[in-house]
Amino acid sequence: MEERSKHVGDKSEEAAAERVNQTEKSVLEIGHEVSVLVKATAFRFAKVFWNKVPSKWHQNVKLFFQVFAVIILVVIAFEIGWQASKSQYGRGEDIEDMKDYHDDDLDNVIGGECSKHTEDPKDCAMYYSCDKGHFHHQHCQKFHHFDRHKQKCLWIHLSSCGKDDQEDTTDEDVEDGAIPIDITSGVVPTIRQALAVEKELTSGGDINIMKARLITLPSKEVELVEPKRKANPPNTQLVETIISESDWEYLFPSRHRSYSYSNFIKAISKFPAVCYASSPSICRKVLATMFAHFTQETGGHNPSLSVPEWRQGLVHVEELGCEARDCGYSSTCGSSTWTAVAWPCGKDGGGEYLSYHGRGAKQLSYNYNYGQFSAAMYGDARYLLDNPHLVKDTWLNLASAVWFFATPQPPKPSMLGVVEGDWTPNQADLDGGLRSGFGLTTNIINGGIECGKGFETRQARNRVAYYRHFAKHLGVKVEDDGDLGCGKMKKFGGAGASAGAVATYWEQGWSVKYKCKLVTYQTPHSALVEGEFVKCVEEKFKVKLT
Repeated sequence: MEERSKHVGDKSEEAAAERVNQTEKSVLEIGHEVSVLVKATAFRFAKVFWNKVPSKWHQNVKLFFQVFAVIILVVIAFEIGWQASKSQYGRGEDIEDMKDYHDDDLDNVIGGECSKHTEDPKDCAMYYSCDKGHFHHQHCQKFHHFDRHKQKCLWIHLSSCGKDDQEDTTDEDVEDGAIPIDITSGVVPTIRQALAVEKELTSGGDINIMKARLITLPSKEVELVEPKRKANPPNTQLVETIISESDWEYLFPSRHRSYSYSNFIKAISKFPAVCYASSPSICRKVLATMFAHFTQETGGHNPSLSVPEWRQGLVHVEELGCEARDCGYSSTCGSSTWTAVAWPCGKDGGGEYLSYHGRGAKQLSYNYNYGQFSAAMYGDARYLLDNPHLVKDTWLNLASAVWFFATPQPPKPSMLGVVEGDWTPNQADLDGGLRSGFGLTTNIINGGIECGKGFETRQARNRVAYYRHFAKHLGVKVEDDGDLGCGKMKKFGGAGASAGAVATYWEQGWSVKYKCKLVTYQTPHSALVEGEFVKCVEEKFKVKLT
């Protein structure tokens, strides 16, 4: 009986399954028939339309439909790319990474309903996004900090985070678990404690902006950068839209082969705050200024050539006459001068000191400049002190010029800071004739020789002429650029304390043991390079932090 019931049940199930199959077949058949009908109708319509079109117009009509199809495909591709870019780079101008950080302790940190975004007091790169009345812990895009005034993530040097109430520094500004150095205990700090104090002392004011402008991309990531690579950093992608490879060929047709377009965009990639993606107009001005100085420093300066002088830049990759000899640049190597002690010269296989003559687009010279550039690029001064030729043969030939462009030399501001508008002259600067404009960048790069003579020197006139040409090519309004010349400008600090006299170096703190302080004069330890505070403490107090 049970077997029969089972058999009947099986038959019922089979019948039901058969009915489903028949239904599915019917639907498929109907769908197929509808598809055939639609195709046939469309074909008949197209045939009738085509027959009514005069034969002499057939070619034009075909071309019209082909162009129309291409436009439709382009629109579809653009829409797909737009949606993809929004998901990758955030919403519009906010440039925010909208991925939520699931914080189990969020309610303990900040709770209740909200009406606007709120900064994370422990980390400028994070913030609490207010969405539908509730907070969500989120992270800004790389190299960005949250700005509570503008309610969005901005480039670090543009964000107010860490700059408001800069005089009010508390323990809350120090990383969790990192205990500040006890200034009264005289106990040797740990590396973690020393780094926490370094961060605390450089997290506000002008030095914080300067550090943000010198943020660097790891060199391993820079090596991956190539023209038109989709994963290139945002600032590099912006530069590629302004200066294409064909533009590079046009602007520098006589350049040395080492100054390749690939090396140029690698050099830009190393410094994410140079030509940051949200400021294309500033980027054009930065490039025009930079290229003008490139041309004066490394140009052919030959009026008899068919190529105009302003397009003769980047000809020389090494200082003329110093390719096979030292030219006196190693004369202080091994001496007791503080620059030789701070940045000891390297030696070749024969025991001779290496030469630190001019190399690259800025003609980087002297061991102390090679050492500082190396520390900024690799966190290790010795790397380029032992391998100075790399500034000639690799993308460092252009990166050295970008680094010099973005690095302040108190009391001189950085050229990048001048172009960006960070530097505002004080009364002493105005008394000395120092005003914003292209001429001020000439004063920064070579003011002792070219500026303050009461008239414009030949070199300074060259720079202005080159700048005018590059500015015109890049669409920069020269009339909006302040003083172009520098003949009436005194040196920085020549009429009193300059606005650029910012403390950016570490020196021994005489009143406190195991702690260094910020000073305005140059020392071996730049506060713009992370970790130099530790090196200062170790050197000055003869200890090894662990």
